[in-house]
This record gives sequence, structure tokens and C-alpha cells, in this order.
Amino acid sequence: MEVSGRTALVIGAQRPLGRAIAVALADGGVDVAVAGVSAEPRENFRVHSVANELWAMDRRSIAVTLDVRDPASVGAAVQQIDSEWGRLDILVVAQDRLLALPFDETGPDEWAEMLDANLTSAALACQAAGRLMMRERAMHGARPGQGGGVIGGASGGAIGGAIVNVVSTPAVEAGAGFVAYAAAAGGLVAMSRALAAEWAEWGIAVSVVEAGFGEDALLSAAPREAAHPPALPDARPTPNASIAAAVVDLIASGESGGVRRVRPTAS
Repeated sequence: MEVSGRTALVIGAQRPLGRAIAVALADGGVDVAVAGVSAEPRENFRVHSVANELWAMDRRSIAVTLDVRDPASVGAAVQQIDSEWGRLDILVVAQDRLLALPFDETGPDEWAEMLDANLTSAALACQAAGRLMMRERAMHGARPGQGGGVIGGASGGAIGGAIVNVVSTPAVEAGAGFVAYAAAAGGLVAMSRALAAEWAEWGIAVSVVEAGFGEDALLSAAPREAAHPPALPDARPTPNASIAAAVVDLIASGESGGVRRVRPTAS
């Protein structure tokens, strides 16, 4: 299905993976709003740099400042996009944060951090974006149960939407040392499947890209203070460009409710 002419929000654009996804969408003709996960100045600088890069590609872009853990902030960011562009067709949550820490060393703070970073914040983004997508369809005469194409057609009208959440391997496969992450990101996978069923009547596709162990995720996976840090995977990390291509392809496919797995190509 055609994605050109659509609008998107990519959360996590302060990191190389989020930037790669934003660039891949822009290369496909999508206008992309980009956001980090907080209002921290260095993070905002990186996000604005990505927005400038997208403008240089002759695509519209907005650098959005938000705190992904604050419902009001997330809602205001989505409202900003709606005010400036009139709609939001695509949401990509690429803020995946991995933690490699034995469960017996995982305290309440680490547990809460994983839930906030990988589940609650993603849920807030999906909820705010989904409300706007449903409202846009209703304004164009659609009603629940009519379904319809997802992101299809070339008219640029409101015909559904697409949401993609990016996770790492422990979200779907058991792995020692990733219990807190698996609980949070596995919950995001389950939530995505449930949303796909709930929002199918509105023509909104919700899916997951399981990116193996991406380049970004492995950089900060193991805390330095861990007494017995688990061994990180020795396989090659999945290149950000491969993950970004999978995200765009999944959106264009119109698939919903599934998990698209990405792995490094053989060298």
C-alpha cells in the first residue's frame, strides 16, 4: 500500500535507530515529525538535527519536544502535529531500551524503569495517536466496523493508520539476564496484538518489529554497576538501516497484529 504523502511521528529519533527510521520514511515520501523521549537539551539538539536533515530531503518535518512518561506531554505533541498538518497517519515507537541484569540484582527502580521506558510510555503514545486516527476517520464519515484499507490509496484522505512498535529479541524469546526487559517489552507485544484486534474496525494496523539485538540497544544494555552482568549476545547486531527498511515495508504491507523479525544479513 502506498505510504507516499502520509504523515508520521517517530519517537526515539534522538538515537541512530529512530533517525534511520525517520529518514527511510521520508525517502518514501512521508512527512515526518520526530521526537525524543524527554526535554533534555542534548536530546532536543539531536532531534532538531534529524528534522533539519528531513527538510533537506524536501520533506516537511517537525521537531517535537515531549516527555514520553507524561500523558499530557504526549497528548500535546500529537495535538501539535494535528494543528500543523491536520492529521497523523503513522506512529513508530522506536525508543526500545534494553537492560541486561540478573533478576536477583534487579531492584524496584530498575523494574519500574523498564516498565516506564518500554511499556507505559509506548501505551501513552499509541493511545494519543490512535485517538487522533479514529477521530480523523470519523470526520471523513467512517464508522467502526467499516474497516477499509490501511494507509492505502493515493488521495491523501483519511483511510486508517499504522502503528509500529520496535522491540528486541528478549521480548519474544526467553533469555537469561533480561527478565525485567522481557516483562515490559513482552507486554508491549501483547498490547500491540490486542490493539490490532480492537482497532481493526477503524482500519488501524498495529504491529511489532522484533529487531534482534540492534546496534543502539546493545550500547547501553548492561549497567556498569552490575555485580554479575550477563553475557551479551556475540552475534552481529542488526544494522539500523535493516530495521528501518523492515518498519517501512511493514507499514506499506498493511499487515496488522503480527511480529516482523529482522536479522543481520549473512556477510
